[in-house]
Amino acid sequence: MIDEPMQDPMAAEGPLPENPIEAAMPDVPRPRRRLRSVTIDRRKVAERVVKFYQDGLEARAEDRQRRIQRYAKFRMWTEEKNWPWVGSSNMGLPDMLEKSLRVQDTLHNAVMASRPGVFNAKAASDANKGKEDVVTKLLDYQVFVEANGEKQIGTLIDSYVNDGCFAALTTWVKERRDVCERMEYPLPPENEDFFQYLSGIVQNEFPQALDIYPDDEEGWEWCVDLDNDEKVRVSFYTEEDDTDAGESRVLAVTKKAVVTHDGPVIIPFDYDDVITPPGVSNLQIPGPANPGGSPHVILRSYPTLDEIRHLAATGYYDLVTKEELDALKPEMLKPSNDHIKKEALDKLQGQSQWKMPSDNAHGTLTRLLVFDRYDLDGDGLAEDVVFWVLEEPRIVLRARHLTEVFPAKVPRRPLAEATFIPAGDRREGVSLLEMQEGVHDVQKMLFDITVDSGTLGAMPIFFYRMSGAVKPENLQLFPGMGVPVGDPGRDVMFPNIANTNGLSMMLNLITMAGNWGDRATVIGDFQLGRVPSGSSSALRTSGAMSMLQAQGDARPERILRRLFNGIGQIYANIHDLNCAFLPRNKQFRISGVKRPDEDPYLTVEGREKIDGIYEFEFEANAFNTSKAMLQQSLMQYAQMILSPIGIQSGLVKPDGMYTLMRDLGKALGLSPDKYVTAPNPEASLPLITAEDAITQMLESIMPYGRPQEGTQGHIEKLAQFYQDDAFGQLNEKQVQMFGEYIRQLGERLQQEQMQAMMAQAAAQFQQQMGGGGPGGAPTQNAPQVPGGPPPVNGGELMDETLPTAGGGGGQDMQMAAE
Repeated sequence: MIDEPMQDPMAAEGPLPENPIEAAMPDVPRPRRRLRSVTIDRRKVAERVVKFYQDGLEARAEDRQRRIQRYAKFRMWTEEKNWPWVGSSNMGLPDMLEKSLRVQDTLHNAVMASRPGVFNAKAASDANKGKEDVVTKLLDYQVFVEANGEKQIGTLIDSYVNDGCFAALTTWVKERRDVCERMEYPLPPENEDFFQYLSGIVQNEFPQALDIYPDDEEGWEWCVDLDNDEKVRVSFYTEEDDTDAGESRVLAVTKKAVVTHDGPVIIPFDYDDVITPPGVSNLQIPGPANPGGSPHVILRSYPTLDEIRHLAATGYYDLVTKEELDALKPEMLKPSNDHIKKEALDKLQGQSQWKMPSDNAHGTLTRLLVFDRYDLDGDGLAEDVVFWVLEEPRIVLRARHLTEVFPAKVPRRPLAEATFIPAGDRREGVSLLEMQEGVHDVQKMLFDITVDSGTLGAMPIFFYRMSGAVKPENLQLFPGMGVPVGDPGRDVMFPNIANTNGLSMMLNLITMAGNWGDRATVIGDFQLGRVPSGSSSALRTSGAMSMLQAQGDARPERILRRLFNGIGQIYANIHDLNCAFLPRNKQFRISGVKRPDEDPYLTVEGREKIDGIYEFEFEANAFNTSKAMLQQSLMQYAQMILSPIGIQSGLVKPDGMYTLMRDLGKALGLSPDKYVTAPNPEASLPLITAEDAITQMLESIMPYGRPQEGTQGHIEKLAQFYQDDAFGQLNEKQVQMFGEYIRQLGERLQQEQMQAMMAQAAAQFQQQMGGGGPGGAPTQNAPQVPGGPPPVNGGELMDETLPTAGGGGGQDMQMAAE
């Protein structure tokens, strides 16, 4: 059956109501609103989706059970054990928990330590290079502030390590909530009409309203139409004061819908809530360029019945009817998310099942968000579509083309994923818990046997003669307890069951199993902050330990790169959403402002300021995942470049020294601006090429930064652009911006020339004063004083026969003159 489209009230036959705007524009066509998304056989689509869903759950039922047991070992939950006797050793070992948390903390620190430059946008074409900085700052704010990225990325890392893969949905959400505000006013004067007084209150509170009108006959209820297509309802009441005076007052309750979120969100999905056909390698659309893609992807969630009704009332779920919503029965609602997993975990954890209230207010349904390939227009060719389906009643809530809801420069599903350790061409990788499970089981078995053996040694079994004085009953032995028997030497015997060699062997096996686990996970004593055991003390130098650390970072480096590739997909998806849904004049606060005088707020005037295709690069590695390693790297680098050779050769300039000292201070947990001062006001500015400056001016953005080619080379390139035909593409505002930028460069060039002249004059003055050059070298060719002695170079003795030498020759000439 094909659903008939809902009738649009605005498209009914007959004349439309008079509208002054339409009267002034008679050529404007009659409004046409889209209420139904697509025309499909909803029952057929619902059966198709539920069949995919059930087949996917059945195909990996055994895998889900194994993951539940693996997760229980991670949480150190143990099942009841009655062998070899009731109360035997049943320890929960923390090895899986310890290594998993270590890896998670390392990966999370790598992300947060790189902020705000977790990912840097790199434009795919030169035309968009000037937008890179704005795109990078905007995405950092949206991911970590609006989307609560620190928490969501932590959840993704948990799935990445413990499940072997993660999956996240990125979508744009504009959510409204009704908000009520309470305002109190005194009663009107006796000579003023009461309801005219109420009307004045409303007009004073909303002076910019388009329309204000009462909503009842008396005037207690008022409606206000605002210029942003929002309505406000004001309800008036009278009540008495709580004070002893008991005076009456007017109470106004304002109810309006407030936008609580208007931006991208990151929704992590549990491994069990992502259902695909077996054997797929990724979640994206299959095709010649992606042969391992998934034909369909189902994301499972559990909304309440109240949420479904609200979204249907707002028109978001436009395929569900009121009769279908009313037909939802209480037995369709479920008190928990996943029966199999929830019940098993609750049993292992020792919790009882939550009971749903009798009014079903908190009961949940199973909602399936389906990315599929389906023929919507009947041309025989499948298209990329999205369905929203309720499993229990088999109802299609909504249907859309993929790119209509999730627009992208290159059509793709809005899903991000990453695999911990790939396992062939499968999407599900090898998790850290799976790597550790076998070693964990061996260690637990050996540990329990060792403890039980020690228990038998301390509290051994004994044999007694049936005809002796010992009664045939269970005896519980305690330290110092005496048991009266007739002949202890003959009536009772404790056998010697000591197994010293066996215990030593089991302890050695436990140590060997621990070493196997360390090698598999690359987490040993060194990664845990301990000095590795052994007698090679000669190798325990800082250089040798750094080399060993570098050798051990091969696998962590790849694991880190896979994680960042998955997070990079989140950034790319959010950027595509921004290009379609970002509101105009989006203002946000910049994270990590470098200069005190820099404006911490940035405004994106429109989507054209960020439009384009970008690649998102990350700079994190295994060495900056910890502050200690970052401090050591910066210290070693500073010793290299701040050497006399580096400074005298011009390898590092004062601006570079300032930046290095600031980064080192941050790594040490200090506020570097309290201790270091910029050598010039522009030392903290980024380097910018002439091409970057031209691109920014073409986007009506004033260039911001230091000339990378040097001021003279920068000006020469801009002069070439001025003579080029492309300069004619600039509008009047951009031409003025170009002239202002050239003027600033001219002032910079004059300052640099003056500084160079002053440095040259200082050097000449130092030579004239005979102070020597660098390192105390003597000054050559000193100027001769008229009428004085000939010049003497450094290191030479003055001729003593000269009058001014102060030697014997001077005295002889004076005596001769007398």
